[in-house]
Amino acid sequence: HIDLSHAVFRFTWDTSRLSQGRHRLVVRARSRDGQQRWAACSVWTLRGDDQQAAYQRWIAQVEAPDVTKARCEAATLRPRPLISVLMPVFDAPAPLLSAAIESVRSQFYDRWELCVADDGSVHAETQAVLAQCAGDPRIKVRRLPENRGIAAATQAALAMAEGHWVALLDQDDLLAPHALFEVARAAADPQAILIYSDEDKIDAAGTRYEPFFKPDWSPELLLSCNYLNHLTAIRADVLRAVGGFCPTYDFSQDYDVFLRVTEQPGRIVHLPKVLYHWRATAGSSAAVRGAKAQAQEAARRALQTALQRRRLHATVEPGPQAGTWRVRFALQSRPLVSVLLPCGGNLTLLRQCIDGLAEKTSYRPLEIVLVDNSCSAEVHEFYRSAISRRFPCTRYLDCRGLPFNYSKLNNWAAQAASGSMLLLLNDDIVPINSDWLEAMLEHAQRPEIGAVGAKLLYPNGLIQHAGVVMGIFGSSGHAFKMLPGDEVSGWRYFGLPHLVRNTSAVTAACLLLRREVFEEVGGFDEEHLPVAFQDVDLCLRILDRGYRNVYTPYARLYHYESVTKTEKTPNRAEVEYLTGRWSRWIACDPYYSPHLTRRS
Repeated sequence: HIDLSHAVFRFTWDTSRLSQGRHRLVVRARSRDGQQRWAACSVWTLRGDDQQAAYQRWIAQVEAPDVTKARCEAATLRPRPLISVLMPVFDAPAPLLSAAIESVRSQFYDRWELCVADDGSVHAETQAVLAQCAGDPRIKVRRLPENRGIAAATQAALAMAEGHWVALLDQDDLLAPHALFEVARAAADPQAILIYSDEDKIDAAGTRYEPFFKPDWSPELLLSCNYLNHLTAIRADVLRAVGGFCPTYDFSQDYDVFLRVTEQPGRIVHLPKVLYHWRATAGSSAAVRGAKAQAQEAARRALQTALQRRRLHATVEPGPQAGTWRVRFALQSRPLVSVLLPCGGNLTLLRQCIDGLAEKTSYRPLEIVLVDNSCSAEVHEFYRSAISRRFPCTRYLDCRGLPFNYSKLNNWAAQAASGSMLLLLNDDIVPINSDWLEAMLEHAQRPEIGAVGAKLLYPNGLIQHAGVVMGIFGSSGHAFKMLPGDEVSGWRYFGLPHLVRNTSAVTAACLLLRREVFEEVGGFDEEHLPVAFQDVDLCLRILDRGYRNVYTPYARLYHYESVTKTEKTPNRAEVEYLTGRWSRWIACDPYYSPHLTRRS
């Protein structure tokens, strides 16, 4: 590519010996015809405290101007819905409770009311703080005669609410000063029924840390964890229509409500702004993951009830960490899965792949559709002597000597396949867990789901693929690449590499979808994307048809990507076609925060 900033290349760089801080990286390239180009950029190495420093810079450079703008616009905002802030209270420490109440009083947007339900507090300091609110007509306080639990107290606060929208605030947390302004502005959307924001944590010294820059609405991620959490506002009539807060799910009553509200018709709106500061105190769930065992059990029951309410044949299993879940959907049938397997002639890789399908894949029935794009008779001989004998249902497509066109090879294979499920698989893939295909099929069988992708690891255990992000390097790239693939050392960014979630695209190195979906969108684009990006293009066309794409970490396979064909390096025409056709997705991937990097 004549412009090096858009060139397509890749290298691995061990930064472990770099000192922390800023470094200058210079890349020089020489083309085959002798042309030379160079580019330079700054690289920050951040470890431990430096990551916190980076967040403080973000607050100063990105958030602070946004807050200033909100302050100026709050008074003239129209329409101006009344927002009721619900706060259940029980023996809250006076300083923290006072700070929480003051964070509401300090809102730039003044059309609010604070509805406090005192759940039978016995500490005098808590009662004293609430007594001081008596002079503010915007604050309503109701004392319950006995401690009934957080769900009942929140429901009592809801009974006092007169607002069009209801926002939730814990007794020791803080709202950002522009929080209710942003909610009010988003509430102007007549289709909106639930609004949620990004959040961070705040320690005893008042230092903010660990921001959670969330994706837009992701139904599958909500089944994996309560990622909506804070700040969440719900349209009051919808909240009352679903029954409000249920004591059965105490300590996870908000998760139960979110599951019920998001089942209703309407729009779920994400505000990519940090509007809520979650107090990390000793024993709180903000400070210690899984600090409240009763909350875990309540969340599990709320999720299982939601599945039953939706008439889904699925069960809830514990996820890789406390507070996360795996919803396992029962297979409704055992359809024939056609494995579309193009091969360029590397028999070592092909043997590994076939051995994995035969010995490390529990699902049956399978059909192997081998597409021979080699330049010799070796692949055909291996098919005849080994593959056809190990699998009762096989097909061989002779494409030897033809120019490499990955899209065309797979389209031919799909036409020749007999199965109602199509598994696009590279010949350099080897399964790790034997039930990997069941883990993909449980989602691919669902009528609302389009493409399903797997967790792919390099042979050294690092992540090669955990979903595709649009906008990385100006086009697209793999999420969480080169991070540890296990759930312990690799528990990064709120566990998203290890949770079922929605993504814009998944790699065709291992992609499962229904034949009807593949045919509905017209298969791969043979003309414009013969070598690269055809999987991204396919997935985005699937999204345009109203389906959701899913990444599952429960299908784990090794990907020996470093030894794949060198022709797969994208050329200029393919990059320009992808960026031209899908510019809106590249500019804004709904499953990737605008505050996260696009350069790595």
